[in-house]
Amino acid sequence: MKQVSPFSAKLIRILIVLLLVGLIAGAAVGCADTSVPVSNANETTSKPVDGLLKVHYIDVGQGDSAFRELPDGKTILIDAGPKGQGATVVLYIKSLGHSSIDYLVATHPDADHIGGMSLVIESFAIGEVWEPSRTSNSNTYRDLQVLITARNIPRRIAQAGDLIHAADNLTATVLSPAADKTYRNDNNDWSIIIELVFGSDIFLFTGDASTAVILDAKNDKIDVLKVGHHGSNTSTDERLVSALSPDYAVFSVGKNGFGHPHLEVLNFLSTADIFRTDKQGTIIIVSDGTSITVNTAPWVFGQ
Repeated sequence: MKQVSPFSAKLIRILIVLLLVGLIAGAAVGCADTSVPVSNANETTSKPVDGLLKVHYIDVGQGDSAFRELPDGKTILIDAGPKGQGATVVLYIKSLGHSSIDYLVATHPDADHIGGMSLVIESFAIGEVWEPSRTSNSNTYRDLQVLITARNIPRRIAQAGDLIHAADNLTATVLSPAADKTYRNDNNDWSIIIELVFGSDIFLFTGDASTAVILDAKNDKIDVLKVGHHGSNTSTDERLVSALSPDYAVFSVGKNGFGHPHLEVLNFLSTADIFRTDKQGTIIIVSDGTSITVNTAPWVFGQ
């Protein structure tokens, strides 16, 4: 039997090592994760579009939260109710098939509007946060600010004239607070007021602003009014109803010790179709840009 020379043996060993390395590398490539990279915390995604505007006035008890699915697939959440209702908001939006929110609006620092917002931020990818310049010393507000900063979410200080979003036939515009206006030392009057226009349909979201502030921001015909301050008489009077002349009025309200909604406000709005989250649960209003439909019949006195 012919013996292999030391040089040949060494060459064979080198070839075997190279072959093994090639096999291992090939296996690693075959097992590599070729899936799409996970989106970062602030990268939002959109559902397939259907060309409709859908506004969900979520039942969060004595608080506010309105989720808007825009015709182009973008989303806006205005407020997130009190702290105990954060899970309600999160579960509701997830039930619609969303994993992200493009624009998150904190109308003002009161706990019944921002209490559930930290859980929302922890549960969804957020594109932008919109806030007024008004701040608060409350733990709820401070904790929310810390979380926004920690998540590196872009922050916008809302001022009248700012365009939150625009698409074909749709605009979402900030009407208040205005940079050149002076407001009371009260969180409510610093509320971000938003006008949403889709085709010929106009929606107005008023936060807890007082009548004078709302009228300064908007004083002509609208279709849908989110009644200010849960139906308090500080936000709605005969002048406002006469100027805005809404066809639909939505009260976001729950059990409370303030008498909301005040009887006189219900009377002022008696010419509109009235909807109440405390009596009817979540209210869903859908617009195709020319006509409006609601998921339930209007509330009537005595119900």
